[in-house]
Amino acid sequence: MSALKNKIVPVCVALCALGTSVQAETISVATGDDWPPFADSQMAGGGYANQVVSAVLEEMGGDFNIDVVPWTRAYEMTVTGNYDATFIWYDTPERRAEVNYTDPLIVVKTVVVMKAGSADGLNGLGDLNGQSVCIPKGYSVVPDVQTMIDAGKITLAQPPDLVACLKQVQAGRVDAVIDARAVLLDVASKNGIAESDLAVLPDPIAEAPMSLLVSKNMDGGDAFLSQFNAAFHKLEDEGAIAEILP
Repeated sequence: MSALKNKIVPVCVALCALGTSVQAETISVATGDDWPPFADSQMAGGGYANQVVSAVLEEMGGDFNIDVVPWTRAYEMTVTGNYDATFIWYDTPERRAEVNYTDPLIVVKTVVVMKAGSADGLNGLGDLNGQSVCIPKGYSVVPDVQTMIDAGKITLAQPPDLVACLKQVQAGRVDAVIDARAVLLDVASKNGIAESDLAVLPDPIAEAPMSLLVSKNMDGGDAFLSQFNAAFHKLEDEGAIAEILP
């Protein structure tokens, strides 16, 4: 386990954004790593999700820790109450039975990305017909994509990672790659692929809201949840959240 300390926030920072602390004890929060640009300890502020959550907690006042641990551990230790909260997670009925959700903090848009110049007249997944799409081996396949694969409308290529997918699109060996827009553009920029070399189809395949999850075993958890949501929407209304997100 590693505390983010100077990478994201100092552990047990005393905050006074509202003048007084809203929590009597330090709030312990867990997140995962290696999901740029949302959660990545190598990025400034630990990635966009870390920056958003940190900003909200600072707005609330009080002390908090953010620890980077394996994703599964972050979730499981929040369910048991070892952590008060964890971020950033998709909404599922199974998780809602075990933890409480804040209002959505980030909406992740899954899109089709093609080689620049090859997407003229195409708006989204439904316009692909006879093309090949790239999704790395082991990645989840969005149901709408799977339906088109099963119907024989598109074919699937599965290299080991997103870098390979993007390079195959750039070289014209496959027609498209599918993943979260922000993730694809971040991977491209870090691997020498200019955004101008790519075309993002305007209609997203899916839009998935993601939230901070609060342990049902947290003392004062309901009050914390309400305060967190209120602080988030205050920053949202002021434009501070939009300044963080890509």
